[in-house]
Amino acid sequence: MKSNTLASIICCFLSCTTLFSAHASTTYRVPKIDSKVAIDGVLDDDAWSSAVKVEANIEVRPGENVPSPVDTEVYIAYDEENIYVAFMAYDPEPDKIRAHISDRDKMWDDDWVLILFDTFNDNRRSYDFSCNPFGIQADEIESDNGGGAWDAIWDSAGKITDKGYVVEMAIPFNNMSIQDTEGEQTWSFDAVRSYPRKVRHHIGAFPRDRSNNCYLCQSVKLVGFEGVKGGKNIEVSPTFSTTMSQSRDELDNGRFGSLEDSHNRNDAGVTAQWGVAKNMTLSMAINPDFSQIEADAAQMDINNRFPLWYSERRPFFLENSDFYRVGDLVHTRTLADPEWGLRLTGKSGRSVYGIFTVRDSFTPLVFSGPHGADTATMSLQSSGTVMRYRCDVGKSSHVGLLVTDREGDGYHNRMGHVDAVFKFTETDLVDVGFGLSNTQYPGDVADEFEQHDSDFGDYIYFANYRHDTKNYGFQVQSNGSGKDYRADLGFITQTGYRYSMIKSYYEWHDDGDNWFTWMSVSASYDDKREENGEKLYQAFTSRLQYNGPLMSYAGVYGEFGSTRYENREFRRNKADFWAGFKPVGWLEYEFSGFYGDEIDYSNIRLGRGGRLWSGLDIKAGDRMSFNIGHNIAKLDVDPGRLFTANVSNFKVVYQFSRRMFLRGNFQYTDYRRNTGYYDDDDVDPRTKRIFTQLLFSYKINPRTVFFLGYSDNYRNRDYRDSDRNIIDDSMIQTNRAIFTKIGYAWNL
Repeated sequence: MKSNTLASIICCFLSCTTLFSAHASTTYRVPKIDSKVAIDGVLDDDAWSSAVKVEANIEVRPGENVPSPVDTEVYIAYDEENIYVAFMAYDPEPDKIRAHISDRDKMWDDDWVLILFDTFNDNRRSYDFSCNPFGIQADEIESDNGGGAWDAIWDSAGKITDKGYVVEMAIPFNNMSIQDTEGEQTWSFDAVRSYPRKVRHHIGAFPRDRSNNCYLCQSVKLVGFEGVKGGKNIEVSPTFSTTMSQSRDELDNGRFGSLEDSHNRNDAGVTAQWGVAKNMTLSMAINPDFSQIEADAAQMDINNRFPLWYSERRPFFLENSDFYRVGDLVHTRTLADPEWGLRLTGKSGRSVYGIFTVRDSFTPLVFSGPHGADTATMSLQSSGTVMRYRCDVGKSSHVGLLVTDREGDGYHNRMGHVDAVFKFTETDLVDVGFGLSNTQYPGDVADEFEQHDSDFGDYIYFANYRHDTKNYGFQVQSNGSGKDYRADLGFITQTGYRYSMIKSYYEWHDDGDNWFTWMSVSASYDDKREENGEKLYQAFTSRLQYNGPLMSYAGVYGEFGSTRYENREFRRNKADFWAGFKPVGWLEYEFSGFYGDEIDYSNIRLGRGGRLWSGLDIKAGDRMSFNIGHNIAKLDVDPGRLFTANVSNFKVVYQFSRRMFLRGNFQYTDYRRNTGYYDDDDVDPRTKRIFTQLLFSYKINPRTVFFLGYSDNYRNRDYRDSDRNIIDDSMIQTNRAIFTKIGYAWNL
């Protein structure tokens, strides 16, 4: 019995070794074609008969390198200007295919296919192009620093058939930075299919070793692309937008004036991109299109120590954003209202470089310390510049330099940072960084926020070691900064501390036939102190996570320790929890929250409270979707309930076609406070806000667009008598606006 078991283990090991070895050496030669390809979701063009065929039939998650439940064929060919890709995604039950008409980048809940190209074959970065069965597009740039949103211009189409579905793509080479050579090129690539049924199966073209921290190192290769045209060539994108708005002035004692014109503005601008070479792109903009049509989801801003974080959505900053991602040292939402911008990115051999500079109409600031942060905005024009250089080392390691500079009249913030990632084995990596800053604020700003009245500087550092295998791993981390460190082009909300952490975990994997597909348990010890050694935070933590059938997930996180704030130490015992499931293609529900000890930061005392967020996504047919989210928070202190806060978001979208949609967005905020339990006599007992937005969008591609929208804001009057008793708490419209935008992408 023992010998049979040992023999089985040896046979399995040899089979897996052979499988990895066979695929690691697989190379596909991509043919060059002369005939045209009609991108219509029908594989009837002559070009597909000469294209190279790749089979993507290996399930890599949740099953580990097992035969996939469905077959997928991928066809690839190219001409001088485009690479052509077709997927034949077979499905024995095509009526169960999940597909919806949506805006681009909104199709991840559906069935989908993806092709990715590492165009430099250097295992650092890939361009990812995805489609659902209707040909709805999504794209991103993926790197060791994480995925980066990206809006390329390419063509696609998809159709559901009685055998499954077909997707066709035509991707211009000028979307990607490629090797600057006229000869033959070798690219790394993968073809991925996501097949959601009882569980979501991820299927690829090659087996993946879960104990290898370099995904692209394991990929198969494409050979060809001789004489292709890369770079951006020349693209000019003029835009015109107009805004007509009215607002009310807030008077005294909760009274408001009448609605008056406040911000009527017409803006014309242009953004141009030039492919200086196949591996270098120059972008220039005058009065650039930095408009943000997608409204930020309302977040709770009650009882917070640190500023809220909002993601970047503006196209100029999204492209190649992964180049500049070193922790939170660059966060482009700090560039609030640019007047012009200039950007250059490129790669030569092992060197990657990027620089952008922007002239901003005003200057947001974050003043951070060990216990919290304040924010301010200076009505001061400033120029912000970010420079990044990275040198690739070995198969997948690198060293880099990041420099940022923000300058204005009587103001500057300059920062330099060196970083390195060393993957010295397939399971071990070290990530380190060290930086210095120098800052000077104008005198009035320094006085108001108790900053130095002359220039000052400080340091920041980071060190992390990880050991990760298929089933277990551990991590040791240390980071911190001096109290006077500032990164005004980043998002650093806490300084003046030393943090250390040790963590270990164990994972279980299953192919989806049992009650779980993945489970993980982890434990850690965290210690954070001020520079003088005074404790800020100390805790033991433990986490349990689960993924299972019906695309379900759940987790719980326990924290047992203490924290110090304003020279007082508080108990910190709390539990976080989260769960969700997607039983069918049209319904998804999820929730998360916490309960336990929480500091009342307004009055500096310990309380007991929690938050609960829940979200529901409903797809009504192929074209309409509803998103409902609600966040509730409560905090109890020794006398009683201090506050109850509710934030609700509701969004409905009707997609007329893949190019055109109508969207309504409604956000409601309601804070109720017991003013008798606050030390501050000027606390509002009730805060209510309503935001609405209606948007019509027609989008041929990411830069050829037409938008027409309306938005407004309401808030409660808070009108009081002489004894400060509320006598009118009704809602009043504080502002409203109509806006339009037209953009056109012109390729020369």
